[in-house]
Amino acid sequence: MRRRQFGNVSEVLEYRLVPTSLVAIHQSAPVTPVEPPLLNHVYPVFGTVQGKYSSLSFVGVDAGVTNAFQGQGNLPLLGHVQLQGTLQGLGNIAFGQANGEITLSNSQGSLTLQLVGPTQKSFAPLPKDFQFSVVGGTGAFTSIRMTGTIHLVEHSNNQTFTATFLSVKISDTAALNGVGTGNFTSNSATYQLTDGTASLEIMGQVDVKGTIQGIGFTKTGHATGTLTLTNSQGSVTLSLTSAVHHGFVPLPTQFQFKVTGSTGGYKGLTKSGSIDLAITTTLWASSIRPGNSLPTEPFFAGGFAITIHA
Repeated sequence: MRRRQFGNVSEVLEYRLVPTSLVAIHQSAPVTPVEPPLLNHVYPVFGTVQGKYSSLSFVGVDAGVTNAFQGQGNLPLLGHVQLQGTLQGLGNIAFGQANGEITLSNSQGSLTLQLVGPTQKSFAPLPKDFQFSVVGGTGAFTSIRMTGTIHLVEHSNNQTFTATFLSVKISDTAALNGVGTGNFTSNSATYQLTDGTASLEIMGQVDVKGTIQGIGFTKTGHATGTLTLTNSQGSVTLSLTSAVHHGFVPLPTQFQFKVTGSTGGYKGLTKSGSIDLAITTTLWASSIRPGNSLPTEPFFAGGFAITIHA
């Protein structure tokens, strides 16, 4: 790009933030929002699903009761879900545990839960409480892990049921995967990232801001920086480090990161991974010291795009 050089002036030009209209703003493709989780948090009462159940035919006289369930409800993080599954009671054995699987699903994905009841005697009715854990997930819920208790109440008069999720603990192994865009300004080797947004897996929409320090006037070194991701549930701060590069090279495009701070629902999150960073400069200017035709302190502005791999 051809440099723009201003004529001699009587004083150093004052730096100003570039108006938004002069900076390329990259918008992420629209995504269906998903309610962010409270990571490493236990919900005493997570939510309720209601529906109907039916008793399946016995396979033999020694088999226990087998009920099929279909229902729906609204759960935090998952949103409106459909429930479908089967639970098997005890048959002709001295002691054992009722068990089965249910699947929670919607347009975002699905979670399959394994349920195990308490120890019971032979031919006992289905218990009211089951311990559950996630054994499979698809779509946006692929990385979710949940454990807890389901309190199951069957109303035999009309064959309906109410399933209440209790003491649910949630974690998400890929909460930071995603993409984002925003604006930057820079003088020298310091880049200020502002006005950024990103869509990060189950974290959903977050605001992005940060600072990245290029390698600058050193023989070799690392570019470093911090990014802060924030939404209504809390914030996560990432520490960034590039590979070793020679001085005066452009800002690196790849960084390794680790979580160095977190607040709110994300407190306690430990995560590391890599970030791809793309910088697009749309404005270049510089100031000129009186009596010196060489520009000093160049000023850059433009847009940035990030892809987070966690």
